[in-house]
Amino acid sequence: GGKVGDRLKSFLMKHPVARDLLADAEYDESDVHWRRNLAYYSTTFAGDGFVLVGDAAAFMDPFYSPGMDWISYTTSSAANLITEARRGDPMLKARLERYNQTFAISHRSWFEALYKDKYEYMGEFDLMSMAYNLDLALYYWGVVIHPFTIGPTALHKPPFAPPDGRFVYHLMSTYNRRFAQIARHRRRTGALGKTNRKRRCLIPGFTLERSDTWKIFPLLAQWAWLEITEGWRSWGETPADVRASHLKSDAPVGSAAA
Repeated sequence: GGKVGDRLKSFLMKHPVARDLLADAEYDESDVHWRRNLAYYSTTFAGDGFVLVGDAAAFMDPFYSPGMDWISYTTSSAANLITEARRGDPMLKARLERYNQTFAISHRSWFEALYKDKYEYMGEFDLMSMAYNLDLALYYWGVVIHPFTIGPTALHKPPFAPPDGRFVYHLMSTYNRRFAQIARHRRRTGALGKTNRKRRCLIPGFTLERSDTWKIFPLLAQWAWLEITEGWRSWGETPADVRASHLKSDAPVGSAAA
């Protein structure tokens, strides 16, 4: 409820430093905007005489800023497709069908594995730090390893496309979905943010070394422990259940990501 600018200022004023800086500030009502459901994709990525690249083909989410990865795969694949067309590839029609299917699956899987509903738990220290580190380790296995080991031709096949990218996709989309469910349950029960105080996620960095992938095993153990100690309470719970609970209690409904 209320104007977006008022809600934004009210939110910022909850932080002591922001309150000190913005107590007497006035916002320009014509310059306050909000966006949701940012993800989109074209139903056809290539056809007779055209091929789409970058944001013209699809957009996922600004959370991890995957744009440069997406540009690398779409432009490399487009150049390869154009080269085959100029050579008079007799199987070009079949190649176009496979191209469109592959990129559609890649975009959907990439979005569901990393971004769908991630904003549900972005503010939860334990969930977000666990997801962040899992994402880094699996990013190596699911995206980085192929160009580094195979070379530039690996960019002709986008991440998470079948058959070899499906295991990583299913694992990532599963824990991403579960963390969102746990966060929604915490919101419903008033436990959101209870474990955040004085906790920071500091990591030494991501080196693209194969050793980074071994970090996944203790992280998977942490996830298993989370499910045993807390996660089971949200098994089978859906976003609709949470909304219904909020409506019954007249509590504000938490915002959902795209």
